[in-house]
Order: sequence, then structure tokens, then C-alpha cells
Amino acid sequence: MKAKKSQAISVDLVIAIVIFAIIFTVALSLLFSFQKKGIDNSHELEMEYVFANLEHNLEAEQKISVTNRDFIKDYRIEKAKLNKFFSDLGTSSIDQYVIGNLPQTHGIGLEPESYDACLFFMGNDGLRLTVSGLEAAGYLKSGTCHDKIIVSNPCDDYKQSISLLKPVLLIEGSTDTNRILQMNLVICKK
Repeated sequence: MKAKKSQAISVDLVIAIVIFAIIFTVALSLLFSFQKKGIDNSHELEMEYVFANLEHNLEAEQKISVTNRDFIKDYRIEKAKLNKFFSDLGTSSIDQYVIGNLPQTHGIGLEPESYDACLFFMGNDGLRLTVSGLEAAGYLKSGTCHDKIIVSNPCDDYKQSISLLKPVLLIEGSTDTNRILQMNLVICKK
């Protein structure tokens, strides 16, 4: 009689542990699925692809029509061409250069209509570089990058944002005046 009673208690204990484990697993999976809901964790953008796309698009544009806006080449920034890029496109969209592709270029396979991009430069002192009177180039759905980046996060109204940075050498004339900057791209996914 005692043996049957102990077997019944053992079976009840095993069943209780299995039920508890199932409930615990379901609760954890629900908890993690609710936390991930609404957040797009897939980063389709690779830093080197985006910067290379910008560089190649500027090169292609220069070959098609001489614009003198091809400011970046091999981690080097030509100040005169950067000024031209910012003065021509500073308050308009730069998405086709960063995300999309110009004619005769391959792009990175993403639609520029799905993203907005801002470009700015930081010095070693932590301050943004002013180029042609602007601290940032690009246009967002709520205004220019220059106006937004000064006061807040430019991607507040978007689903997702990614910030990419790359060290570059700003060529200002002589080796005494050249300096290293941080080139920043903030990309906002619509």
C-alpha cells in the first residue's frame, strides 16, 4: 500500500513539474515576443556599404556632369568640394547619394524613398563642423537636418534610426592645417 502511495505521489510530482515547465516556457516566450513587437531589429545597412555608396554616387555624378561635389575619396575630404556639396544640397534631400543610386551606379539595393539621411562632421573638440553656414546636410519629413540636429534627435518621428561614423582627413591646404574629423551619417527609416 505504501509503495502505490509513493508511486502516485511521484507521478503527481513529475506531472506538476512538467506542467510548471510548460507554463514557465510559454510565459517567457510571450514576454519576449511582446518586448520585440514594434521594434525592427534588422539593420539592413552596413557602414562601409553606405559610405562607399555615397563616394561612388558622387564620383558617378562628377563623370556625368562636372559638379565638383565629389568631396570624399579614400577617407579624404576636400574642403572646397565639401563646401560646394553643402551649398548646393545642404537643405535638400541627400538620400539618393547615401541610400539610393544615381544613373550608372549600382547602389546598395535599398529604396531612398524608405529612408531619410543626414550628414554632418564632428571635430576632435566634440563640436559639429559648420560647412557653408550649415551644421548638417539633408532633409527630413519635418524639415532640414540642420534645423533638427541642433535641437534634438533628427529621427524622433521615424520607425528606426541608425548612426554611422567614419574617421576622415579634412584637406584644408597644407599638412599643418589638415585635420581628422568624424564623418557622421544618421539614417532614419520611414
